[in-house]
Amino acid sequence: MNMFRYLKRWRFHIFLVLLVVLGCFMRFHNIEKKSLWADELFTLSMAQYHPLVPEAGQPWYRATSVMDIRDGDTFLSAKAGEQSPPLQDLLEKASVHLLGSSDFAARLPGALAACALLAWFGWFAARATDPWERSVLTWSLLLLT
Repeated sequence: MNMFRYLKRWRFHIFLVLLVVLGCFMRFHNIEKKSLWADELFTLSMAQYHPLVPEAGQPWYRATSVMDIRDGDTFLSAKAGEQSPPLQDLLEKASVHLLGSSDFAARLPGALAACALLAWFGWFAARATDPWERSVLTWSLLLLT
């Protein structure tokens, strides 16, 4: 017995929209209440103290390890030492540049990405024609919410 068989299509779409809105509300509610964790502080320091473009006379890239990263090293040098993908740090750098250095600005890119994921699952669930696929996507959206 399919739980969505008895719901009309528009009610199902309203249900999906409510799940996405609830999930986004949960991502942004009290986003800056708790203090930053160690990894968030490290990412925030990458956003604040490592310029994308080096100053005159400073190299673009310096081979380093994570323990040898210094303030003022370029963003590329610091990311090479950390050895992680740069997209999150670049988005946080833009957020901190636009909104200032705060817990909200540091966590905004992650919260927006989580909301985009919820909307993506909701959109695929709304477009699914196979009842089994729609059910799996809806349950996945419920779990992510």
